[in-house]
Amino acid sequence: MFDNFKHAELKRLPVQYSSCQEERLNLDMKVLKALEPSLNDEARDRITELYLDLSEAFKKWIGQFLEVILKIVVAYLHCKVEFRLSATNRIQHMKKV
Repeated sequence: MFDNFKHAELKRLPVQYSSCQEERLNLDMKVLKALEPSLNDEARDRITELYLDLSEAFKKWIGQFLEVILKIVVAYLHCKVEFRLSATNRIQHMKKV
């Protein structure tokens, strides 16, 4: 089985499931058939449905992750601006003295 997929270019996980990457589906079917030889072709349709659920979960998770990253960046920039303003005020105060 390894030889069949050693050159397959599997994309990043969210992409593998969002567009139902054929290589991902074939790999999963081979693994499942090795574990359960009596598996029929209906399983392929069910796996495709599962991929859609995984895709939605990835979109939600990535969306939440990006939201947190954005908040961190905004907080960082705010602190940097506050620090610069504070430093500028100190310099101006020192010039007055």
